[in-house]
Amino acid sequence: MRLSLPPVKGVNVKHRTGFIGQLMVPERDIEGDWTRFVLPSAAGHRLVTADGEVVYVFPKPPRPDQLPAGGAVLIGPLSDSGADHIDLKACKWLIHPAIGGSDTGNARARESWLNGFRYVTDDEAGEGRIGLRRPQMGALHAIHAHWSTSKEVATVVMPTGTGKTETMLATLVSARCARVMVLVPTDALRAQIAQKFFSMGVLKNPNATLLQPTVLRPVVGMLTKKPTTPEEVDEFFRQCNVVVTTSALAGRCAQEVQERMAEFCTHLFIDEAHHAEAATWKQFKSHFKGQRLILQFTATPFREDGQPLDGKIIYVYPMRQAQSEGYFKPIRFSSVYAFNSARADREIAERVIEELHADATGLHVAMARVSTQARATEVHAIYETLGEFAPVIIHSGLKGIEIDDARRKLESGESRIVICVDMLGEGFDMPELKIAAFHDLRKSLAVTLQLAGRVT
Repeated sequence: MRLSLPPVKGVNVKHRTGFIGQLMVPERDIEGDWTRFVLPSAAGHRLVTADGEVVYVFPKPPRPDQLPAGGAVLIGPLSDSGADHIDLKACKWLIHPAIGGSDTGNARARESWLNGFRYVTDDEAGEGRIGLRRPQMGALHAIHAHWSTSKEVATVVMPTGTGKTETMLATLVSARCARVMVLVPTDALRAQIAQKFFSMGVLKNPNATLLQPTVLRPVVGMLTKKPTTPEEVDEFFRQCNVVVTTSALAGRCAQEVQERMAEFCTHLFIDEAHHAEAATWKQFKSHFKGQRLILQFTATPFREDGQPLDGKIIYVYPMRQAQSEGYFKPIRFSSVYAFNSARADREIAERVIEELHADATGLHVAMARVSTQARATEVHAIYETLGEFAPVIIHSGLKGIEIDDARRKLESGESRIVICVDMLGEGFDMPELKIAAFHDLRKSLAVTLQLAGRVT
């Protein structure tokens, strides 16, 4: 029997201002001998793997005095106990060796990072193994060199797609940062970056050579609402190694709350730092300057208002070098000519279907970009009439559960077309995204190129 197990979380806290979590074991599949047994208080099943791992599954919790000795215990209904594969990812862990022990929590995570990072490049890792890319390794060494002599604001310039987020993760562990605040420009990017820190991305990939097996993932907090008092900052931040939020939310906090955030954090990481500085955001950053280490990541050293970024540029990986070393692939442009907008939408959609049929891998995803939420509904209906590839919609007007469901369908391959309103631009990480269909164009060429750049 094969079981699909849910993730194991060492920390899982809901707070008025957000969520705090620590991933101990990611969701995974295991196989073994599957048997049914009965206790006086509950009937259940047990799976024993070839290497001796034991998982018990009960539809409801047994009495505490009848809990099985040894092994992990899952609570939840079985979808089909007669099948060769049972999906238990909706179940909850009642007992697991990785839950509630001394190995959980932010202090223990940071302790595990001591001598836990390995400076290995892709070339050194060996065939089929994962190391750092050339720009990631260069940026990481530049960061450590800068911090050895200066507390000045540091800026790392890396083109889109060369691995800025994994460079942040590598910095967190290799520098053993006590508490990092990560600021991003949008809600969508906040959720994605928080998830990257939660999982540790490719650094914890089974094929990666970058972390020692004893390295634990950080306790990550995603701040979604403003703390109103310094005490709320204490409650939330004290539990975390990493706190991720938006610059807009941080900038709107009261002065004493901002000061407390800066006191609690040893480092400030700013993602997509080229976004124009609002006065409120600039004031927030001033609490960190000179007292905490500030690290900015961007694809361009200029802000959107044309002004240069503050601080010292400590590393630049040129776009020309990124192209020559294969981090970007050529774009093939396919044009559609139609004077009637409704006809143009349908012809673009039909062209997308053709491109997906021509995809030899059967894995690629198409993004249909529109300008408004109303247009998303309209264009989605056109794709649905074509009856293929299960199109989904993603935009900020949807509920979180709807967006999560759409992303799940994309990531699982159930859907291969997504209609979006500017949500799959900066920082969106989906390697399968290879086809971009522009049903509406932005007046800003930079934004259009940014979206197109995600597919390269």
